[in-house]
Amino acid sequence: MIPGCEVAGTVVSAPAGSGWTAGDRAAAFVWQGGFAEQVAVPLSSIVPIPDAVSFEFAAAMVVNYHTVHFALARRGSVKAGETVLVMGAAGGIGTAALQVAKGLGARVIAGVSDARRAGIAAAAGASETIVLEPGFATKLREMTNGRGVWMSCSIRSATGCSTKQSEALPPKAGSLSWASPPARSPRSRSTVFC
Repeated sequence: MIPGCEVAGTVVSAPAGSGWTAGDRAAAFVWQGGFAEQVAVPLSSIVPIPDAVSFEFAAAMVVNYHTVHFALARRGSVKAGETVLVMGAAGGIGTAALQVAKGLGARVIAGVSDARRAGIAAAAGASETIVLEPGFATKLREMTNGRGVWMSCSIRSATGCSTKQSEALPPKAGSLSWASPPARSPRSRSTVFC
């Protein structure tokens, strides 16, 4: 077995009538084999890459950015002007989450485990960071003038942030739910585990 699920490169060959020709730039998701020099890709999982986009960036878009977009836009229904805390913001999913949340017009606070990772999050586009150390919820309340965050996108394995710490986050209003509701109530707040 060859691991790897995100691929990007040039098409070597494609079936007639597929819309693809040798030399086309493409990215795709495959269940395995992505680390091979060449991989067969189902036509249903291939997307074109614009010339201005690198293969590395295109491959990263396949899983990380689609996963985060689904979590924030579809499940969390993040709207412009809301505040999102991305815990684990210096990792692959975390940097994607802060960039997607900003793209949706949210105020994004990047939660990281130390100052070095704060620099990584800033380089990825974070305008505000908070170190996720004991008592960080108090600082978060100060940063948001007591309003808290609309959503916390938590990458717990990367941050070591416990469920108890997540529960301590200051809610905007109402209750904490572990999976975003399909229909939002203005009195609810969500934590999405990416």
